[in-house]
Amino acid sequence: MTALTFSDVAGHENETYVRYLATLGLISGFADGSFGPDATLTRAEAATLIEISNGYDDTSLPASAPAGCDFTDVAASDWFSGWVWQACDDGYMNGVGGGLFDPNNLLTRGQIVTILNNVAESGTVPTPSAITYSNILGIALHSR
Repeated sequence: MTALTFSDVAGHENETYVRYLATLGLISGFADGSFGPDATLTRAEAATLIEISNGYDDTSLPASAPAGCDFTDVAASDWFSGWVWQACDDGYMNGVGGGLFDPNNLLTRGQIVTILNNVAESGTVPTPSAITYSNILGIALHSR
């Protein structure tokens, strides 16, 4: 796999991790060639990242909401709809109540922990062997 070159990660504290995940094809940047290492993450973006790491692509996502995942704020025409529906169907992410997913809202630390716990408990997401517990700890410490 070829590593992507981002215009804004050189020298960043998480440069190694960004480049590694990009090489695996798990993340990509923006159309302008940047990655946004200090940018925030929306709920829709998190659903996308999780399902890409689970091996899904645009062609393998649901075209309509599975049972229990029919959120009133996620339309089939939204770029993130299939990703959100798959993350919901897999049990990784739920709505926020009232029939809403709130796709453009930023994740809280508590939501991230819940999502990662759901993914870990599923046992379905492959873990690249090059990511060790010390790397994960490093990512967590750098992200504070």
